Amino acid sequence: MSKGENVKKILILILSIGLIFSLAGISTQAYYSDLETSTGNTLTAGVWEEPEEALGSASLENLKAITAFSFQELTPAVIGKISEDTRTISLMVPFGTDVTSLIPTITINGDSVDPASGLAQDFTNPVSYQVSLPDSSTQIYIAAVTTDKESLSTVTSIVSGSYIITDNSISDVPFETSKTDFLGKLTKGQDDQTWDDTGISDPVVSDDSLVVIAQDGITTANYIITVDDAPDTEAPIIIAPADQAFEATGPETAPALIEATAVDLIDPNPVITYTPDSFPVGVTVVIWTATDASGNSSSASSNVRITDTTAPLITLNGITPEIEIGGSYTELGATAADVVDGKFPAIPSGAVDTNTAGSYIITYAAADSAGNNAIEVTRTVIVK
Repeated sequence: MSKGENVKKILILILSIGLIFSLAGISTQAYYSDLETSTGNTLTAGVWEEPEEALGSASLENLKAITAFSFQELTPAVIGKISEDTRTISLMVPFGTDVTSLIPTITINGDSVDPASGLAQDFTNPVSYQVSLPDSSTQIYIAAVTTDKESLSTVTSIVSGSYIITDNSISDVPFETSKTDFLGKLTKGQDDQTWDDTGISDPVVSDDSLVVIAQDGITTANYIITVDDAPDTEAPIIIAPADQAFEATGPETAPALIEATAVDLIDPNPVITYTPDSFPVGVTVVIWTATDASGNSSSASSNVRITDTTAPLITLNGITPEIEIGGSYTELGATAADVVDGKFPAIPSGAVDTNTAGSYIITYAAADSAGNNAIEVTRTVIVK
């Protein structure tokens, strides 16, 4: 065996022993000539550089780990929570943060990470980050961003100066209200609410619904809408009574009339009025009107006849005197009273001769404007 072959065998033996110690976790150093090399190892200046393959699997994984992940541009900075068990990174950003362009600051043990630290990413959905070593071995981490909603409002109330609003209903909405007008008369109970008005018709009808979504995006309220009934535009149907006749009780007579009747589709008791309510002698047209609760009205007519068949009554004026022959006679007269025409003088007839003793008869007559003649009344004047 040549001297060179012996040296090679010794080197191989020493390398084998060193590899065994390295796998056992024992650091081994050996010194060789800086001219000696062996496959898989480099012997320089008498130091053996331990190859990567000699490291344990846990050490390899650590060389490909993300050790820190944060959003430093946010105030305050958001620090990610890294789970090595699941290779996930969780970050919670303040509500309202634009997650479509967040810039992460990443610290790794590996050689590189892709996407790179400092490169803006859209975190609307989780983003994969791959940590690599020069030997092309890799490790994948998933970074997921959520929004902090714990401090968000849960208010779902709404207010209105036009409608009646309870916990789950909106009422007193006029018939035929447009969707735009309806929504315009509602006010959010909290500015960051959102409304789902897809359940509202145009115009609005009963049983439509408005869904109010609170700022937290979770709490909701469903308001059921009640619209007023369609306005009543149909007038009542009125039937006038038959013509009526009454005896006069004065210049104007106000009898108790048999009234008209009326029916209405909505209002069970429409109000019935008539005009005029008092009547002179003769025939008067009466206008009957029926009005329902919505203000719709209709009219009909009938006649009221007032007749005057009552004669006046005559009453003598004063006390009939006895006259001495040669004296004088002054006519005292008589007064007629009529229910329609009132009082008026009766017409006397007859004469008194004060120069001749005797009894003289003065007769009083009267007739009203209706031609009713009063019973005549007489006065006896004695001259003696």
